[in-house]
Amino acid sequence: MVKRSDSEFVQKGVDTLICVDMVKLVYSGKIDKVILIAGDHDLIPGIEAVKDAMVITKLIFHKDSVSDQLYEMCDDRMMIDDALVSIISRD
Repeated sequence: MVKRSDSEFVQKGVDTLICVDMVKLVYSGKIDKVILIAGDHDLIPGIEAVKDAMVITKLIFHKDSVSDQLYEMCDDRMMIDDALVSIISRD
């Protein structure tokens, strides 16, 4: 956590932690598919490592905030749209 102002804290290094967790889980044999809900370019090294292990990757993203390179790198993709939000918010 990094203090941004007197009352606001921001978590730093989240992308790195996600990458580390993905790689650990893949190489420990605990998962054989990664589904990433994100769009940040900083996640590319983690996806590269996962794909090197022959693990299938799926990216769930918002059209306004996805890295082109991350989009192209993943095996499968799903855009978050109004229909998906409606399905998720039924509960």
